[in-house]
Amino acid sequence: MIEQEVYDIVKLYGWSFLRRRRRSRSYVYAARKMQGKRKEVYIGSIGGLAQLTLDQLTAKLRDEDSRTC
Repeated sequence: MIEQEVYDIVKLYGWSFLRRRRRSRSYVYAARKMQGKRKEVYIGSIGGLAQLTLDQLTAKLRDEDSRTC
């Protein structure tokens, strides 16, 4: 996947797309407010998005939803 595809899917599921830089590396997170608190899900590094599949991404977003309900 490319970054734009991940962005579109994260938005489709109602999450915000976040890009963070740590120690000269970029990482992707998804964030959303749930029950008044901000929840974040680690998606992966920018370099590792090429190996990320649609099933893996949606599982990360869905797993976080089911944990908070």
